[in-house]
Amino acid sequence: MNCRGKGSVVFLVLVAFASSGRGGYTPAPRTKVVSPGQTMPFGLHGTNVYVTRTILAGGTVADVTEFPWLAMLFYENKKFFTYNCAGSLVSNTFVLTAAHCVKGPEYDIAGPLKMVRLGEFDVLSEPDCMVSSRNKIICSPGKFDTIPRSIRVHPSYRVGDSNHRHDIALIQLASSPPLSRFLRPINLPSGNSRQDRLSTGSNLTVTGWSRTELFVQQMGVTASSSAKMKVDLPYVDLKVCGNTYRSQSMQLAAGQLCAGGRGGKNACGGHSGSPLMYVDNRKTVTLLGVVSYEVDECGIEGFPGIYTDVRYYLGWIRQNMAPPTRRPGQNQAPFRPSSL
Repeated sequence: MNCRGKGSVVFLVLVAFASSGRGGYTPAPRTKVVSPGQTMPFGLHGTNVYVTRTILAGGTVADVTEFPWLAMLFYENKKFFTYNCAGSLVSNTFVLTAAHCVKGPEYDIAGPLKMVRLGEFDVLSEPDCMVSSRNKIICSPGKFDTIPRSIRVHPSYRVGDSNHRHDIALIQLASSPPLSRFLRPINLPSGNSRQDRLSTGSNLTVTGWSRTELFVQQMGVTASSSAKMKVDLPYVDLKVCGNTYRSQSMQLAAGQLCAGGRGGKNACGGHSGSPLMYVDNRKTVTLLGVVSYEVDECGIEGFPGIYTDVRYYLGWIRQNMAPPTRRPGQNQAPFRPSSL
């Protein structure tokens, strides 16, 4: 969802990818044009899908096996599915995302959440493959689609809050995905670790499907990556960030964090709900934030992105992921999929 005030749905050229033979991907000379009013096949059991604008300023292409917890959220609007938000798999059955992705006026327009996709890399490729540094072809076992069983929005989230506080929600999946190197949960923060003591300039990473400077330069202003992207962003102290956003009549508070603000680098547009991550010296990746809000322009100097601070909400997250307690002899209620 585009949580940027004046944002609108824009349809773009999706740049497909082919293996470079050097352990990664490079843009292939084929494109898929998606114009307003058109649809494109998306592998959803023959269903047509609208793809809305997504931007990750200054990013690069991820590897097939990178960020295997990234989820795509699909919504049903009349005859079409739309991909408007992302999320992170945080357990076998829960995806963490932004509250405004599942509640509020933009959610009402997009239609109810109908499906969560895991294990995606390139939306125009099936299967997703890459060539390793040893010239071996590595392919994912396939994508995993499931419906939401329930949606749990933080009780303090308020639709229309100009400060965008408590912008966090959990989606319980109707079925658990098969875990592999291509699909697994991300680590949640823990106490007494380096990610709890971030300083200004500490390096963080955000990921998603995006338009970046790379494709604008090579393919034109309407070029958008069909593959998973990533960008590194500097951590910004909340007080410094809060002073910046006072000009936008916003007051930031505990439970929010900031990153980015360097010209040409930020997460924008359709990246609501995407993960902001910390990678330590052992290459362990930890979920620190959820993409919440950006100013109208993407990646402009001096305006960091605003993220929901996962560390602040750990208690709520764990409480809502815990299995319900039952009295001895009490039968478990039969599963009924959510009407969403």
